[in-house]
Amino acid sequence: MRPFTLLVFAAAALTAEPLTLRQALRTALEKHPGLAAANADVDAAGSRVAQARSALLPRASYTESVQRSNNPVFAFSSLLSQRRFTAANFAIDRLNNPDFVNNFQSRVGVEQTVWDAGRTRNATELARLGVDAAKHQRDGERLQIAGKAAQAWLGVQLATEAAAAADAAVASAEADLVLARNKRDAGLSTDVDVLAIEVHLAEARAAQVRWREQSKLAAFLLNEAIGVPLDTPVEVPFPGSSPGSFAVSPLSSQVADFAARPEISQAKTSLLTAEARVRSRTFAFWPQLIALGSFEANRGRPFSQGAGMWFAGATLRWDFFNGFRDQHALAEEKLNRLASASRLEATTRAVALDATRSHIEYTSAAGRLQAVGGAVAMAEEVVRIARNRFSAGLATAADLLRHETALTNAKLAQHQAVHDVRLAAIAMELASGRLNPDSEVYQ
Repeated sequence: MRPFTLLVFAAAALTAEPLTLRQALRTALEKHPGLAAANADVDAAGSRVAQARSALLPRASYTESVQRSNNPVFAFSSLLSQRRFTAANFAIDRLNNPDFVNNFQSRVGVEQTVWDAGRTRNATELARLGVDAAKHQRDGERLQIAGKAAQAWLGVQLATEAAAAADAAVASAEADLVLARNKRDAGLSTDVDVLAIEVHLAEARAAQVRWREQSKLAAFLLNEAIGVPLDTPVEVPFPGSSPGSFAVSPLSSQVADFAARPEISQAKTSLLTAEARVRSRTFAFWPQLIALGSFEANRGRPFSQGAGMWFAGATLRWDFFNGFRDQHALAEEKLNRLASASRLEATTRAVALDATRSHIEYTSAAGRLQAVGGAVAMAEEVVRIARNRFSAGLATAADLLRHETALTNAKLAQHQAVHDVRLAAIAMELASGRLNPDSEVYQ
């Protein structure tokens, strides 16, 4: 591993500490707004549990109303309620043509569900399942944020390594140009060789600019992935040609461990929720028993002492027919339960395939890295020999440039292979649902 790091933003060279992969994941899981939203969703789901349980408690209300009318029935009942009815009010004329009567009423009412055939209990269970679903959703969000941060971090490494290779290619082409000019001036070469190397140098400088700008873009993508301001200076360790230390599980372990994936837990919770909704629909066929009581005071004038009265009772409510709506709703929920069971099976198969694919891709990436392992060293030796032969007049500029291009391509291929191995290893951890700042997948 090289003892130096490559800066994405040179201005931060003296102040920024290298951002390790673990630090990037921790920062992402602390600061990414997507996770804050997921946490809020979990809290909101928790409040729905309390809302569902509130049906077990009494419901109390207070009302204050004012009414004025000369309606005979209203006048008669209001006077009775206010305890102001007298014998004179029995006069036929006063009964048929009463004066305007005011009624100021204060009322306190209480209701308590005594039995609801399990509706409240099942509603509470549905709310708890909603909390579980929100937590699984949050776990999935955490996993995706961690995976995106890891991929962006590796993207910065690849871009900076490629930029370094482009810088080396430019430096080599500049040295070749000096050599070619010296040979031309000495009469050992022609302008053709010089022009060919100048064209090659222009192409190398164009690639250098492209990779430097790509490094800046990679840094912006990393900052977005970890939830920090986009213009935050970024510095990551530059490991060179080694992919680092991996703790990669065998394929059988990967396939067995995918049950930790939030998608599986989410699908299982969805099935449990569908079953609870079926139960909710069956409860609609049963009656409810509600106890109620109230106290009221009626007055002819505001703020005067009113006549108080109270009553208590119970209500049995049974919607035994509503046009077969409940039967159709029950059939719908049963079909939804069947769909949830099918989605669970489909999700399990998809996640298993994802785990298998990630392991195969890692094996492929490791094989590619092994194939290009010694290519850079060999290409560097070939360039050294070709440069000496060109200097001695034993090789053409075209030969030298061909070997220079091969060296640059070998470096880029090696960096890409190392990047692919790291990325595939992280994808395996992501596919198993275990990717987090403490994962041992990459040291």
